[in-house]
Amino acid sequence: MHSVKDAIAYGLQEAQYKDVREHQRKVIKGYCSGKDVFLSAPTGSGKSLTFKVAPYVFDYLEHGERLEVCSVCLVVLPLVALMKDQVASLVGRGISGASVGADCTREQVKEISEGKYSLVFGSHEALLYSHRSIFHGKLRKNLKAVFVDESHCIAKWGMGTKSEEAFRKDYSRLGELRSLVHHYVPFITLTATATETVRRTIIKDLGMDGCLKILGDPSKTNVRYAAVDIDSTNLYGSFSVIIKDVEINQIHATKVLVFCRKKEHVKELFELFSRCLGQKAYYRPTGQEPVDDRTRLFTMYHKKTDKLVKGTTETEFCKENGTVRVVFCTIAFGIGVNVEGINLATGYSRKLVDSIVSKIHDVRSVLDLKDKFAFFSEVHATETWQIICEVLAMSESESESELSGETYAHSRESKGSDTCSSSEGESDSSDIARRRTRKLRVFSSSDEYSSSSD
Repeated sequence: MHSVKDAIAYGLQEAQYKDVREHQRKVIKGYCSGKDVFLSAPTGSGKSLTFKVAPYVFDYLEHGERLEVCSVCLVVLPLVALMKDQVASLVGRGISGASVGADCTREQVKEISEGKYSLVFGSHEALLYSHRSIFHGKLRKNLKAVFVDESHCIAKWGMGTKSEEAFRKDYSRLGELRSLVHHYVPFITLTATATETVRRTIIKDLGMDGCLKILGDPSKTNVRYAAVDIDSTNLYGSFSVIIKDVEINQIHATKVLVFCRKKEHVKELFELFSRCLGQKAYYRPTGQEPVDDRTRLFTMYHKKTDKLVKGTTETEFCKENGTVRVVFCTIAFGIGVNVEGINLATGYSRKLVDSIVSKIHDVRSVLDLKDKFAFFSEVHATETWQIICEVLAMSESESESELSGETYAHSRESKGSDTCSSSEGESDSSDIARRRTRKLRVFSSSDEYSSSSD
């Protein structure tokens, strides 16, 4: 019988990793013992290592060292871009991997079904519906574990609300995968941050009661948040800094991701940059390069973007010195994709800020707060609750004072007049919300309540 310690060392060697962190070691030990595992750890903490070494670890435990690895692990991912990114990473490490989906040829599907790849990536739609047949072959016999990366999507995308339908409702049916694999195959869920509510949803939906929970510090000390008003009638005023940076610095401009809620916003920003930059929208150091998507310094990325454009974006934007410097995209791009050298990501939507503020306004206790947001300790949650109470109390006090002053001034102006306008009163609630948002964003970027990640 081979030891788990030796199996981990062998897996690291074969997957070309030098070392393993403590939370990674706990995950590997957990699934080697047959347990389901829930891991929440910050972006960049190496969650993917846990599945990249898995085929080697399982194979070593069963057979020891050998030339051909027969163990197979399945990884569920939400985006095709992310699957391509992972497969490319595997190739660089000499690991056999493939993704199953619409781009697969019949021959590739056959090879996947026969268990010829150590790691197989697929979306929940492909695995539950269009390519369910892969479980009929040797893959099922050799399957050792199922990893669900970006597992918060089960709660965020699979669950609808009273006002909105689920973005990808079949995510809530991911638990059906259990019926397609052997009962002893462990499920391992990976996510960067998840509130207690999201954790409960994931564990319940995947039937992971009694699983091993490994919860890392969700603090990201290299990330700061700010909210600014954007005038939709003067987009140039809001994006002029980025436009000028691209115009002057070209391929050395700062990398920027602009997330949009609608394709119309993506198109609007793309056209703005095209008009403002003209020929400087392209990187042509010799003047002989083509004027097309291959040399353009910015691009669009959404569900219906042409495959060739998507491919160029995924390749060039993910490279540190790639041609593409600015991407206007929907949620179709970004989750978990490794983009080197990026230091600015922005959301072109008021709804994001409003949703955060509304969540805070709905909180009635520190327990409510922990349900809606992720914290790295009880002390952090308690201190954050105290700050929110102080900020909202201060905001309410200011609002009451300002409204009282406005009412007094308005009554003086209205004396002797038979009519008065109610337009000022109609904007009071939105003004209060804006004041609260400004104060709350000071809290969200505060260094005092940040904690360093290991």
